[in-house]
Amino acid sequence: MTRPANWAILLLLRSCVGMRDEGKRSKTRARNFASCPEAEARGYQPLLKRDGEFFLLGDGSPGCEGTFEQVLQSCSHEAKDTVKDMDDFYKQQTVFGVSPWSVGELNQNIVVYGASPDMKTHMGNIFVKPVNGIEETISFTEVFSAFAEEGCPAVVWGGEVRDAAMDISSMDTDVGWFCPQAAVVQVLKNRGWGGMFKYHGACPTDLTGGIQCVSKSAPSTYVQVGHPTNSDEGFEGKSAYENMFSPDDIREFTTNAMGYDPKFNVVLDPTGTGLCDTLEKKVSYASKQGVPQVGTQETLEEFQEWKADGMIGTGAGKMIRLLKLVIPPKSFCVSWPTFALVGRDIFKSLFYPSRTFGEGLTAL
Repeated sequence: MTRPANWAILLLLRSCVGMRDEGKRSKTRARNFASCPEAEARGYQPLLKRDGEFFLLGDGSPGCEGTFEQVLQSCSHEAKDTVKDMDDFYKQQTVFGVSPWSVGELNQNIVVYGASPDMKTHMGNIFVKPVNGIEETISFTEVFSAFAEEGCPAVVWGGEVRDAAMDISSMDTDVGWFCPQAAVVQVLKNRGWGGMFKYHGACPTDLTGGIQCVSKSAPSTYVQVGHPTNSDEGFEGKSAYENMFSPDDIREFTTNAMGYDPKFNVVLDPTGTGLCDTLEKKVSYASKQGVPQVGTQETLEEFQEWKADGMIGTGAGKMIRLLKLVIPPKSFCVSWPTFALVGRDIFKSLFYPSRTFGEGLTAL
C-alpha cells in the first residue's frame, strides 16, 4: 500500500469513544467471568461461563460456581440441565469427543448463551431453506441433522452468527465440524450429495459419487457440501479445530469468532466478548486476557503474536477483515485497546515510504 492509502486506513479507524471496555468482565466476583448486560437485556440467557479451570452456570447462584465437576454436582439452576445435555452430546456422540469448553488451554473465557428469541427466529428462517448444491431439495436443518446422526455435528461459525445477532440477512453458511475431514467426506458419500474437499498433497484417485478433490500445498480440512451454483447459499466448513478450537492469536476479531449450535439453539462465544462487541458494533482483537490493558508488556507481546498471524506480509487477512467491518454498511467502531495497538502499527508504517503496509509491519 502507498503512504496515502495508509493514511486513509488510519482515518477509517474510529475509536469507540465513551464505551467502557472494562464492563466486559465481572468485578463483583473473585473470578474473571465475562459479563454482558446488553446481551441479557436483548434476551440472551447465560448458561455457562468459564475462567480457566473454573466455571459459572446460570446466574451463579450458590453451588453454581467452581470446577466443572463441582457445578454439575451442586448447581440447582435450570441451566445445568442444558449444559450437561450439551456436554454429554459433544463428548459421547461426536468423533472428536470434546465439548467447546473442555479442551485444556483453549476457550478459557468461553461464554455459552441460550439464543435470544429474535436470533432463534433469524436462524430458523435460514435453516428451513434448501441447501444450494444438493440436487434434491434438502434443508439446512436436514443437513445438520444428517451430519449429527453420523457423529459429525457442525456448528455455524463466523459471519453468519455475527449477522444474525445484528439481524442482518446472510446466507453464507460456514461451519465447524466435530469430526475429521475424512469423516465429513464419508457422510457426503453415504448421503449421495457429492461435494468437494481440499486435500494436502496428491488427491485420492478412487473418488465416486460426485466427490471432487482439490490438491493443496498446505494442510486443509475444508469441505463443501454438494456443488452450489451460488456459493453464498451453500454449506461449507472446516474442522472445529480450525475455528471453534483455534488459539486466540489465530482468530481474527471477536465479532467474527462465534458459533451457533443448531441442535441446542445456543451461541458459543469462545473469547467471551464476541457477542457483546457485536451488539455494540465494536471491533476488538481476540485477547486471552479478555479486555487487554494497553501498555503492559504482556499485552504488547500478546498483540505481536496475534498480529503475526494475518496482519503482516502478503497474507494480511486480518487487516482486510478490519476494513470490512469499519466501512459502511457495517460501520463498526474500534475498541480503544485495539485502536491503540493497530493504529500504532499503521502510524509507524507511514514513515517507511518504500515499504508496503505489510512490509512495514513485518519490520516492527
